[in-house]
Amino acid sequence: MFGGRGKIVALGVVVIIAAILAGDWFASQSRLRHITIDGYLDPPTVVADGQQSTVLTVEILENGQPRVGDLVQSFLESGNGLLIPEWAYTDENGRIYVTFSPTPLTQYDLAQRTVIRVTDIGIGRLVEAGTTWAIEVGLEAPTDSGSSLSLTQPGN
Repeated sequence: MFGGRGKIVALGVVVIIAAILAGDWFASQSRLRHITIDGYLDPPTVVADGQQSTVLTVEILENGQPRVGDLVQSFLESGNGLLIPEWAYTDENGRIYVTFSPTPLTQYDLAQRTVIRVTDIGIGRLVEAGTTWAIEVGLEAPTDSGSSLSLTQPGN
């Protein structure tokens, strides 16, 4: 189908595309060490009654400056519940805000570890490259009296 010249041109195009993608990947990897992700939950513990929630605030910086417009994915690494939104772009302060509502528990449910993982995938331009960060959510089970019983605490 291709003559000798066509094969050389096709091979040249493939080599150029591979070089561009490799360059983007290497540039992304060199930037990763300068990017920090940090965050907190407000409140740090939540009653798993199906009605309460907590807000995760995540801040992404590069060399101390906010990363604006990065695409960030949040997901449950372990545990059950609802995260809204699962995908978000960082604002002018390099922040995203995610609401977590745990699945309702009873006082008889076994304690389960709930961890939210956040991945910034907006570092590479052509090749997806990112860095991740995780936080454990302190859960409390509702009791019959309407108060709560601590099931898990962050770090345990």
